[in-house]
Amino acid sequence: MQAIAREFNLSETTFVERRPAAVEQEEGVRVRIFTTQEELPFAGHPTLGTASVLKLSTPETLRGDTVTLASTWPGAGVLFFWKLVRRDDTAGPGVWRGARP
Repeated sequence: MQAIAREFNLSETTFVERRPAAVEQEEGVRVRIFTTQEELPFAGHPTLGTASVLKLSTPETLRGDTVTLASTWPGAGVLFFWKLVRRDDTAGPGVWRGARP
C-alpha cells in the first residue's frame, strides 16, 4: 500500500479493506491512510472523502444513515471508530459530523 501511495504522489491515499457487510455495519469499514512517506492513524480529509464514497456506493455498509470507519494502527492494536452522519440527502456535499462512541 505504501508503494501505491508513493506512486500516486498525493498528500494522502486511503485504502478500504472490505469485510462481510454484517461485520462492517457492527465494527466499521477498515480504512488505512498513507502519505508518500508513512501510514497515518487518522487524517480528517481522507476520512470524510472515504465516508462520502462509501455512503454513495456501498449502501450495505450503512447502519441507518451512519457510515462507521475503523482505522487500525499497525502494531498498536488500537481501533478508532468514527461515525460520520450526513444530515440531509440533498445533491450537495452535505454536512458531516464525526464522533467517537
